[in-house]
Amino acid sequence: MAKVFNPANRDKLHSKERERILPAQRILQACGLKEGQVFLDVGCGNGYFSLPAAQIVGAAGEVHAFDISQEMLDDLKERMQERALDNIKTYQVGEGGTCGTEIEEQLTARGDMMLMANILHEVEEPADFLECYLPLLKDQARLLVIDWRKKEMDKGPALEHRLDFESLEKVIREVGLKLEYSRILNERYYLLVADKI
Repeated sequence: MAKVFNPANRDKLHSKERERILPAQRILQACGLKEGQVFLDVGCGNGYFSLPAAQIVGAAGEVHAFDISQEMLDDLKERMQERALDNIKTYQVGEGGTCGTEIEEQLTARGDMMLMANILHEVEEPADFLECYLPLLKDQARLLVIDWRKKEMDKGPALEHRLDFESLEKVIREVGLKLEYSRILNERYYLLVADKI
């Protein structure tokens, strides 16, 4: 891992500024998440995307949230209780935890959509990391990647840890996904959308 988010800073992940620059519910709906679907959030942190996803998919849907930090997952569980949400299941993975494929049998259904937000720049081998989780997706399902743009800015990971657009697009093709589209979301983040074929 290049840099893992410090759980002590977890409240920053739900700031008004972040909601303005990265409107989670709007992004997920624009990318096709619907009621009744199964959503997988890899590197979920304390639920910035998992919580709105749970509201979108509703009682007929499921959210499976994966993170390396049990502290972050515990915080997510508290936020679930505050919002009276019961359709999110959490998993500790990675260092000291497990790989996505090792918990495949625990899922009641494979995912319709998977999100990796601000996580791929943290892994040493993005292709291997993707291949660890892609079996959890149905065929024709969708992968969303949101990550830091590779440019100097006052926030986020060091420039040398960031994954540029072109490198990520190459990785997406290497693992057999079909790139649907990619775009700059704002001055900090880009979005890439690919489908499992």
